[in-house]
Amino acid sequence: MANPADILNDPDFASANAATKQAIFAKHVATDPDFLKANADTQQAIKARFGFASNEGMPNEGMPAARQGTLAQIGTGLASLADTTVGGVLPMIGQGVQAVARPFTSAQQAEQIGGAVTSAIDKPFGKAFGVTDQPAYKQETSRQIMDFIGQNVNKGADWLSSKTGLPVEDVRNMLGTSMLAAPGAVKSAVPVVKNALAAAAPVAENALATVRATPLVQAVEAPLAARAAKIQEANVTQSYQNAPKIDAAQLANEHGIALNPAKSNPNISNKIRSAVAGDANTNAVLSQANEPKWTQLTVEKGLNLPPNTLLDANAIDTALTNASKPYDVVRAMPQILPDKATIKNLESLKKQPSAVAKGKVEASNALIDDMLAEIKQGRSGADVLNDIRQLRAEANSVYRIRDKGLAPVKASEIAEADARMGIADAYEKMIDASVEDPKVLSDLQAARTKMAQIYDIQRATDFATNSIDPKAFAKMFDERKGKMTGIGADIGRIAANYPEIAKIGAKGSTEATLTRGGIAGTIGFGVGALMGAPYAGSVLGGATGYLAGKVNAKNMASPTYQAAKAIPPDYRLNTLAPLDTGNQQFNFLSGQ
Repeated sequence: MANPADILNDPDFASANAATKQAIFAKHVATDPDFLKANADTQQAIKARFGFASNEGMPNEGMPAARQGTLAQIGTGLASLADTTVGGVLPMIGQGVQAVARPFTSAQQAEQIGGAVTSAIDKPFGKAFGVTDQPAYKQETSRQIMDFIGQNVNKGADWLSSKTGLPVEDVRNMLGTSMLAAPGAVKSAVPVVKNALAAAAPVAENALATVRATPLVQAVEAPLAARAAKIQEANVTQSYQNAPKIDAAQLANEHGIALNPAKSNPNISNKIRSAVAGDANTNAVLSQANEPKWTQLTVEKGLNLPPNTLLDANAIDTALTNASKPYDVVRAMPQILPDKATIKNLESLKKQPSAVAKGKVEASNALIDDMLAEIKQGRSGADVLNDIRQLRAEANSVYRIRDKGLAPVKASEIAEADARMGIADAYEKMIDASVEDPKVLSDLQAARTKMAQIYDIQRATDFATNSIDPKAFAKMFDERKGKMTGIGADIGRIAANYPEIAKIGAKGSTEATLTRGGIAGTIGFGVGALMGAPYAGSVLGGATGYLAGKVNAKNMASPTYQAAKAIPPDYRLNTLAPLDTGNQQFNFLSGQ
């Protein structure tokens, strides 16, 4: 073989054209053992001496490939290592695709689909960097160096440098960036896998997108999309059927009311957890957690008063006074006379004293006659407003006694309460008829809505305990067929749909029955039976279950848990984006 130095000084070489020089260099210099052993910088300097830049003069197809420099070999070896570890797992996706596709097509077609996926994502790193044909990729010296460093990673950079001949700085960089890992170096393997997966994701995604476009995969996609559409349709139908509970659960989450997930979102996980804790104990603890919230919500959002305000008659009066500010113009009226519509409205409130109604309507009819006679004489605006407030307060007092079952309420008392509410409504309409300014009328109507909400709060308030009974709001919501607004309406909807967490004065029970003791009680019964005392075991198990249930239920009451577990899925069309079967198919192929 000609000496490269002789070639460089040969006059024939100097006078040859570029193509001839390149051929001579490729044959006699690029294949020289000393040139192949040189690092990249030295090789570049030699090429520059021969008048070539970059890759000029390097071997073409058909000629032996020149060796890469050591660091280039290591980079290629890394691609090989990644394809051997992480990349070696990716083709398993093809096997999964074949299994899933089989029910929808023939065995041969399923095998072809799986094979297409496997081929597309095989050797993702080597293909991405175009080094699958490099000797270093094919497990030559660079791979041996990589394995050696990985196996001795704990011996330090200096030792590894002395054994491999690599610059110590390069070894430190490899170790510091966690690019290498042997099976024994578990800690170092974690970032290696993370980095490899991050690099593999776009490669796999592109490969899967290519596979999806094939007719075979599209043949599988059609029945899967149809099945997804049927499931979606069923979910939408179920959500519409379950709309009251879904809406109530969303309101509960908005207002910080804790629900029992086994009731509001009864999936398997929630049912199991509730069964372990004991359903009765869970509901009791959640009711206890919610009890002060009903009142707090009412004071802050219903009465618009500071959080620590005591819910008593003074709080109600203060809220009514604040809400009735637009009525100042009415208070200033010296006299209000009823129009014909008002008189007709009042007359229509009277009931005929039939044999059936005898003794029930006489008192209410007498009240209406008295109010008619009084208003026909004319009343000041301030007096009319005071009449409205008193009429509603007295009616609510009767309703509250009836709703809570505090004492028997006579039919005549209910009839009179209804008459008082009717008179108050008629007076409100009379005020509207007395106002000519549209702006004033609009303000009055808005204030009236707010005051009506406060009167609902008055009815739902237990003045003995200065607290709210949520079920009173639920009863009002039902009586009015949903025509109710404000925080009272929200609480009513929650309490009506989830009464188990709206109990006032709820207490858990440690009574040792198998039902109340739940799983813990049952286990205790079994253990006790082995010891000859089954019921004693059940008592102990029930008590243990009760205590565990309290802890579990308190965890359930946390806002984070409620937001994650208690709200049922809502598939109604107005809350969903259009169904995207393409995304669903990609998830199927990627195993996500």
